[in-house]
Amino acid sequence: MAQQPVNPTMNQKFDAPPPYFPEQVGMHQPPPPGFVQPTMTSTTTVITTEPILGPSHLVVTGYVLPQSHKSCNIQCPYCHADISTATSSETGMLTHLIAIILCVVVCWPCVCIPYCVDGCKDTSHHCPACKRHLGVIKRL
Repeated sequence: MAQQPVNPTMNQKFDAPPPYFPEQVGMHQPPPPGFVQPTMTSTTTVITTEPILGPSHLVVTGYVLPQSHKSCNIQCPYCHADISTATSSETGMLTHLIAIILCVVVCWPCVCIPYCVDGCKDTSHHCPACKRHLGVIKRL
């Protein structure tokens, strides 16, 4: 039988590696003279949401915008001007839903009709003075 070579490192014990940072050696050092500990201040931000006031109103940034697809008279929450809102029609979920239903019912040539009819679209209200967005009245 042949003897197997003995690995001299197998029987050695190793010490722990040296610390990586000098702070790990011993206790923390006291702050230098003249050091002032910063005080912690906290601010609390409260976010509240206002419920929609029934089916006929939409709350927009604390202002009540009548849920109408027509222009309405309000005070703009941004520029504080008394305005009559500018409205525009935007494609919404109802528009896409009607188009899908027309396609499934094999009326695919009529699929573009909901995209041309304002009655199938959502209405967006804007301030004509500052051009800011005030709210959207969704059909679906």
